[in-house]
Amino acid sequence: MSLLSRISATRFRYKAARVLLQRPHSSHYLPFDSIKTMLLLSECETEADLHDIVYAIDLLTQAGKTVDAYCYCFKPSTDAPPHSAVRLLNRQDTDLTMRPKVAILKPFSRKHYDAVIDLTAGLCLPLRYLSLYANTSLRCGKDWGNFRIDIQNRQASPDNASEPLSDRRYLLQQIIHYLQQFK
Repeated sequence: MSLLSRISATRFRYKAARVLLQRPHSSHYLPFDSIKTMLLLSECETEADLHDIVYAIDLLTQAGKTVDAYCYCFKPSTDAPPHSAVRLLNRQDTDLTMRPKVAILKPFSRKHYDAVIDLTAGLCLPLRYLSLYANTSLRCGKDWGNFRIDIQNRQASPDNASEPLSDRRYLLQQIIHYLQQFK
């Protein structure tokens, strides 16, 4: 890990502690039926990642949810977003320490979301900042937020599955499953 990466991660932990102390924190969970607006966060490295995001948006939209999605692309892309609800971010949208620029954070933090679903595979600081500054009380993800799902020991797909689920699709299905269990 480079020095700049360590500085960026330390800066994020400091900012996260400060923001979370200032904001009233609610640890209640909303049932899936009560959630109307969702923010979906994911990094995109390949075309398959973008297909997973479109799959997630379509799945949530069919369930009656209003979905906004932010995807961080590690490689600059000139392609248009694959869906109208997707906003692609890249290195040009962040500062030196990977924090999204104020032009992105300011309007973003004004909108209320019932839930934030973080589908990132690892530490993606720009998306962690978006999750941190999102106006919501419920953050779901693999290793960030107040509702975490461990998919390390997931079982293999059934033999009759037409195609194996990607980790991102599996995580999304697990989050939806557990949110449906809350009453």
